[in-house]
Amino acid sequence: MQEFIKAYNAATGSQRGFVIPAVISVYEDRSFSFVTKTPPTATLLAKAAGVAKGTAHPSGSPAAWISREQLREVARPSCRTSTRMTSTRPRGS
Repeated sequence: MQEFIKAYNAATGSQRGFVIPAVISVYEDRSFSFVTKTPPTATLLAKAAGVAKGTAHPSGSPAAWISREQLREVARPSCRTSTRMTSTRPRGS
């Protein structure tokens, strides 16, 4: 577990402050691999808009507006491929 945390933190260090989902595979020999995904779009939009959370009334007025350039910046990480990390060392070695 500690090896995964170190590898995950190293892989996501440039994205501190974001929730970074990961898919983890653990094998019989206790080695593991994981794939990091992009942060949730809602989180990226909230950051671009400069708000902590969305509107309290979804059918009412919007919480904030973003420009087309900000929208492009939000969409850019979604177009990238995921990062795959693998550890071949069994746990405890």
